[in-house]
Order: sequence, then structure tokens, then C-alpha cells
Amino acid sequence: MYHARKSHKLREWHEFCAWAAALPYAEKALKAAVANSTNEAPPKTHDLPKLADKTDIYEGMPQEYKKLLNKLTPLQIEARYPEYKEKLTALLTENYCAILLGETEGFLCWIKEKLGK
Repeated sequence: MYHARKSHKLREWHEFCAWAAALPYAEKALKAAVANSTNEAPPKTHDLPKLADKTDIYEGMPQEYKKLLNKLTPLQIEARYPEYKEKLTALLTENYCAILLGETEGFLCWIKEKLGK
């Protein structure tokens, strides 16, 4: 869906695509934090709160980011599977995508700071 819509003429798809492009980075950043905390390979899961709980930064994670991870987990799973396409596009309005994008970018800045990157 991302590739089909990233150049769409409707602006609302641009917000969705910007958010969709940023989404995998939240999971990758958490997996890096797990590896950093445990010196082991992170588990193969898309469950962001579960990944975060395995890090040594989870205790100090702001509540707003814990809530964000709970919001993102079902969305990122649904975004990976075509059968959820209609449900997902109905939920992700331009405004909601813009909010999620801002929150996700904030989370990524925070976790990069914690990882010293």
C-alpha cells in the first residue's frame, strides 16, 4: 500500500506514507535497545511493548511513549498484511497519521538519545 500511495495526488496519503515509512524504525530501534541491554539477539516479534520491556531503558520510558507503543503495535501488524487494508485506511485519517508521525519521531529521538546514537 505504501508504494502504491506514496506519490498519490491526495495530500492525506502523503501523511499516511510518511508515518508508514517511519513505523519500522520504532521496531528496529527497540530491537537495537534489546540487543544493547541483553547482549543477545532480540526476539522475533512485532510486539513493541514486549520488546521495550526487555530493555534497560523501559523503566525510565515516559508514559507517553509506552502508550504510543501500545497504539503502534496493532497498526504495524495490520499494515504488513493486505487483508487489513480497508480497516487500516478507514482508521488512519490524515490528522491521525500526522499525530502518529509526530509521536513516532519524538520516540525515535528519545530512544536514539538513550542508545547514545
